[in-house]
Amino acid sequence: MLAAAIVVVLLAGIAAAYRLGTMQSSGMALDPNAQAWEPSALVDNSQGSGTKIPGFGTVVFPAGEKNVQITLYNPEENDCIFVYTLSLAGEDTPLYVSEGIEPGKAVQEITLDRALEEGEYTLEVHVQPYDRETGAAKNDAVVSADLIVAS
Repeated sequence: MLAAAIVVVLLAGIAAAYRLGTMQSSGMALDPNAQAWEPSALVDNSQGSGTKIPGFGTVVFPAGEKNVQITLYNPEENDCIFVYTLSLAGEDTPLYVSEGIEPGKAVQEITLDRALEEGEYTLEVHVQPYDRETGAAKNDAVVSADLIVAS
């Protein structure tokens, strides 16, 4: 009985090490700022049983600041890693690119590549899911949100 329990623990450890090694060998860096997070309400933009993509309402950033608050969440139902890219509509240069965010975790404060001037913008939130085992890109999504930058 004890020997069987030891074998089970060893096999679980080997499986976990393999999974970690696969993630590292796939080049997917996980975001160290991602924390466990429970949404109060999830806007589900998915069709059926596919990947759950959070929606965004109006986003507010402070003018002239690079450190801003926004919740970039990967719903715990997903079996993939999310990488978020934030851009202003019509611009090619991203404001922010996250590292990998595991299911059930979120990043809630980010540092933009540049501070924004006061005004109203359209924020494009590109969500790129990656397979947890292979690191292969899956079908992505772009969600638009109103962005208000205010003093």
